[in-house]
Amino acid sequence: MRAYVEVIATVNAVTDRTWMVGNSPRSDINPALNAGMGAVFIPYDRTWELENRRDSRHRYRFLQLERFSELTLHF
Repeated sequence: MRAYVEVIATVNAVTDRTWMVGNSPRSDINPALNAGMGAVFIPYDRTWELENRRDSRHRYRFLQLERFSELTLHF
């Protein structure tokens, strides 16, 4: 999460309008949500099992899509 917070501060991003797109709940999605960002999870069938643990506390700025091309439907 610290890396996300540092990047947000470095580029002066607004967390309410910043989203992370990734395929790993543990490495991409959870840290982004914990930093106050939104997160888009696009599952990958070869993701390591331990990477698939998602923090269920954050439901409000979370999307799960099946493919990258679906991002255009939301952004």
